[in-house]
Amino acid sequence: MIVERHYEDETLIALLDKTPEDTSHDPHLSVCGLCSETLESYRAVANVLGDEAVWNLRQLTSGPDPKTMANLRSFTAAAATETESGAQLVDVLISQPRATWSETVRHDLRYQTASVVRQLVERSEIVIDTMPPDALEMARVGVEIGQLLGNDEYTSDVVRKALGAAWRQYGYTLFYIGEFNKALDASERSRALFEQCAVADYDLARVGIVRALVYGSLERYDEAQNIAVESARIFRAWGDRKRLASALSSEAHILILQDRYHEALPILEEVENDFKELMDSNARARVIGNIALCFAQTGKIADALQTYQIAAAIHEETGTRTEAARIRYNVADLLAAQGKFAEAQTRMRRIRNEFASLGMTYAAVCAGLGLAETLLVHGDAAEAEVLCRTAIEQFQRTGLAQTTQGLLALTFLREATTHRRATPEVVRHVRKFIERLPREPGLAFAAPALAAH
Repeated sequence: MIVERHYEDETLIALLDKTPEDTSHDPHLSVCGLCSETLESYRAVANVLGDEAVWNLRQLTSGPDPKTMANLRSFTAAAATETESGAQLVDVLISQPRATWSETVRHDLRYQTASVVRQLVERSEIVIDTMPPDALEMARVGVEIGQLLGNDEYTSDVVRKALGAAWRQYGYTLFYIGEFNKALDASERSRALFEQCAVADYDLARVGIVRALVYGSLERYDEAQNIAVESARIFRAWGDRKRLASALSSEAHILILQDRYHEALPILEEVENDFKELMDSNARARVIGNIALCFAQTGKIADALQTYQIAAAIHEETGTRTEAARIRYNVADLLAAQGKFAEAQTRMRRIRNEFASLGMTYAAVCAGLGLAETLLVHGDAAEAEVLCRTAIEQFQRTGLAQTTQGLLALTFLREATTHRRATPEVVRHVRKFIERLPREPGLAFAAPALAAH
């Protein structure tokens, strides 16, 4: 293999006489990012040195310019006032019914500021684990305000960064509730906005975590892994170990989606051991929950149940009911897999109701199917049939049936239970299909074999 050497400094300096368009056709520069970046750095320096002001030898004062200091103080005070005002406005907004938020911000010009957008993003991040519908609407309204902002009020980068942050959070909340394709669109809009900013590598790394999670859920695993690794690299360079832990957790999550539990486990254990003092309780509980999942999938059932209990206890302590419910669902499913059907059934009943009360309709559908599965073990086809009918109604009422395949699977299961031909294996087949459908909307339903009459 022939290894081409990088251009020496003298060669790059000689290329300064050429235009960027000319140098873009250079056979080495077109493939060597390092030399291209170095040339651009030299070109920037040359442009600065060509400015007459650089060579102005007038005597500079040793003290600060009073006018400059006054301008800086004025800017700082104005920014602080806007932030405080934005926080107060958002307090008033979210105290009102959620359905009124959008109309309020459209008609009240006080809400149309970058500060309000940033406040809504922050509030959405805080409540996503306890009230996902509120978090989703806060982020969506933040996007709506950001699109109303004009560049005459702020510098273009201020607007882009505020709107980019809103799209990022909106994408994450959509991912959180299982709307993966919409989440992909939102995260890509965020990325496009940040790429237009002068300095945005850190912001791009943050949205990269969301993109990695979404790409992984859509089974675009190679892309997801590359994005997660790049985000981790940027956070290392910035020295942000907290965000680095998030990037590593995302990398492990993508491995889990591929059933590569043995590879994901050491990454998660590294995050838990080396970064736990930097993570908030919710983030740490998620890591511990995923460790439990890896234990369960690698046959360490006792370790899995114990670790799940730790994660659930942390979520309960912090009030993150959604994540605590998900963990309890995993425990119930694990108990059913171990043949402890009576206990699993009791847990599934509680969890199904809890999901519904939290507005987690898709999760409630899956929990209902899990309950139907345990009921059929004991031959209770009548209640299983009712659960299947309820699942269809939930699917239709919430608009989750983005394709006909979800309804087709549920209708098949309802008919099978009605005619007493469904088995626990048939229900599990349908449930696993429904769980996959949000990230694979084009997935076709293959009907399993039914029990004989």
